[in-house]
Amino acid sequence: MLRVILTNLLLFLIPFIAYGFWFWLTKKGQEDKKFREGPFGRLAILGLSLAVLSFVAMAILGDAPEGSQYVPAHMEDGRFIPGGFERTPD
Repeated sequence: MLRVILTNLLLFLIPFIAYGFWFWLTKKGQEDKKFREGPFGRLAILGLSLAVLSFVAMAILGDAPEGSQYVPAHMEDGRFIPGGFERTPD
């Protein structure tokens, strides 16, 4: 779960990192106040879009076999049964 959170956090931050790198390369912000204030609303929307698209891609490209259902981990007769995908009857 931590991997999913960190991946989506990185995807959200990519537009901000790219803007900061471009800002640093061009040095435009030193003379232009408007440039320093930045398009942070647009960057946030773009970052959120990337994060949502990653969730959609994960759902579409997930490794669950077709026609299966996830069964969470549980205890059965005092034994731990790990979670996994099981075929559902047709």
